[in-house]
Amino acid sequence: MAVTTMLTDVGEAMLAYLLKGDTSTKGYVTHIAIGTGTGALNETDTALGNEISRKQATPTVYTGSEANANKVRFEALWDTGEGNGSIAEAGLFTASSGGNMFARARIDPAINKTSDYTLKITWEVAFE
Repeated sequence: MAVTTMLTDVGEAMLAYLLKGDTSTKGYVTHIAIGTGTGALNETDTALGNEISRKQATPTVYTGSEANANKVRFEALWDTGEGNGSIAEAGLFTASSGGNMFARARIDPAINKTSDYTLKITWEVAFE
């Protein structure tokens, strides 16, 4: 499976606002969404192609001399009855619905999620 990600134009603006201490203008990442859209990634994307579910993300920050230094990891879990479908995309968002999309990812080939199992998305943003 190959996962390709892209920071959106809005995501770049979010980083600029966050650096000046402003969390209200563009917000900050709180949720991960999954979808079935198969369109190409574009910096101007503001939503997934076909979002089917969104979950609150648990963030972890790694700093200092740790092996994972200078990263933020976001994780979300979909239970057996949630988010079933052909998962071909994911996004980092600032709200439980709507909001700003920080980044978008394409998953190829798609993950065929059914009620037979759970799905855990782990997304790391590295600052190098």
